[in-house]
Amino acid sequence: MIIQSLNKLFLVTLVPFFLLFAQACGEKGEEGIVGSFHTINAILPEENVSFDFQWSIIAQPDASNLSKKNLIFNTDNSVMTFIPDVEGNYIFQVSISQYNDELSVQSFPFNISAYLIAEDQENGDQVIEVASSSNDIDAWLQEKIEQEEKSEIESPPPPSPPVKKISQKPVLKKSEPKKQPIKNTSTKKSKSGPAASSNKKRFTVQIGSKQSFNEAKAIASEFIEIGYDAYIEKSFIKMKNQFWYRVRVGSYDNYDTAVSLATTISTTKNVHTWVDNVRNE
Repeated sequence: MIIQSLNKLFLVTLVPFFLLFAQACGEKGEEGIVGSFHTINAILPEENVSFDFQWSIIAQPDASNLSKKNLIFNTDNSVMTFIPDVEGNYIFQVSISQYNDELSVQSFPFNISAYLIAEDQENGDQVIEVASSSNDIDAWLQEKIEQEEKSEIESPPPPSPPVKKISQKPVLKKSEPKKQPIKNTSTKKSKSGPAASSNKKRFTVQIGSKQSFNEAKAIASEFIEIGYDAYIEKSFIKMKNQFWYRVRVGSYDNYDTAVSLATTISTTKNVHTWVDNVRNE
C-alpha cells in the first residue's frame, strides 16, 4: 500500500515537470557544429521593399561568450551569420519593421554539437564532421573579403558593334530674304503678386507606433507634459491590413534639426526614434 502511494506521488509530481520541460525545449532546431559558420535568412514580409532588421540572441549556453558584436551581417542586415563557440542550444530572433512599425518577429533555434555524424553518399559509411579550427575560420574570412573586393572591380564593357557610315547627299537650302523684326510698341504691365510657394519637404521625429489609440495617446501625453510638440498620426499598414497610430514630435524644414532632436530623445528617454517626412494624408 505504501509503495503504491509513493508511485502515485512520483507520477503526480514529476510527470508535469517533464511535460513542462518538453514544452520549453520546443523545436529541436537546426543541427550544427562548434566553430562552423551558420547563416540565417530572415523571411521578408514582401519582396522588393526595404525593411529594418534587429537581430538578438534569445538563448545560448552558459559557457558561451557569443554576443551581438560577433554576428556577421550582409548590407541590409536581412542575412546573419554566426560561429558558435560551445556546444548547446542557441535561439536567435529577428524583428522586422518598417517606419518603426513592427511587422514580424521570427525565431531560429539551433542545436550545436562538437561534431556531427553524417553518411557518405557514395559508400554509405558514417563520417564524423569535426569542428573547424581557428585557422580555417581566418582563411574563410580572408577568402570572403577577397571575393568582395573582386566583385567591386568593374568588368570592362563589351565592345560596341561597328557603326556603319551612311553617306548623305548635301541638301541645298533656298536662300530667303531676311525679315526685319517688327518692334512691338505696346508695353506689357508687369504682374505683381506673391511668388509660387515651394513644396519643401518637412521632417518629423517618430517616437512610437501602437495599434491601440489609448497607448499612443498615453505616449503623446507624456511628451507633451515635458514640453514636446507631440501628436498622433493614423496610418493604414497594407501588409497587416490594420490601422496603427504613430506618435510623432515636431515639424522641421531642416533634416539635421530633426536628426538632432531624435538623438536627444533617444538618449534621454531611452526610446527608439525615426526621422520621417511629414505626410499630408
